[in-house]
Amino acid sequence: MAIQVLQYRNDKLTGNLLFAYNIGVKLFSFFFIFYLTNDFVCLTFAACLTHKKIKTMKKVEKIEDLQESINDKETELADMKQEQYDKIDEVNDLLNDFEVSYELGDRFDDVQESVDTRISEREIIYYGDAMEYLTNNDTSLCQSLALADELGYSPANLNSEILATLLLQRELTDNWYSGNDEVEELIEAIDDLQADIESLQEEIDDLNIELDDLESEEL
Repeated sequence: MAIQVLQYRNDKLTGNLLFAYNIGVKLFSFFFIFYLTNDFVCLTFAACLTHKKIKTMKKVEKIEDLQESINDKETELADMKQEQYDKIDEVNDLLNDFEVSYELGDRFDDVQESVDTRISEREIIYYGDAMEYLTNNDTSLCQSLALADELGYSPANLNSEILATLLLQRELTDNWYSGNDEVEELIEAIDDLQADIESLQEEIDDLNIELDDLESEEL
């Protein structure tokens, strides 16, 4: 009987030990898995933060590069516009004697037509002014009389105002056609600059659109 009781106690103790062992193994497994899972979560979170930080840095760097490119092109654009303004001033200085002004977009043929029209409209209408002009530019009247004859004027219809006017118009015409090549070259240069300005402005507009899209882009 005593042996049976002892055997019963031993079996019960063994069962308790096995139960405790199983509980211990399960607890250990639970905490071990929890530790690994928690560590993995931390590593994953850290990796996500690092990746986001890298993307942010790259975005900031690209924004800075775009802004720098825009600034450089805007500076170049301003220089080109200033060069164009200077050439327009040069053209108008050359046209000043003919009482014609040039505006951006005018063609050389139109400018030349305007000059010819203005020359034909120039007159010296007062006797005193006419005599002063002839005295200073054609004392012998040889040039002005030759012009009148060339244009079919009758001597009976001539006076100092007509002779002075004819001489003035011929002088202006000679001055124009001796220097209009420079005006034509300047207008061509202005037109070329305008094409470059418009092209560069389009580039700047495209870069600004790209910059706006990048700044509004979510990471």
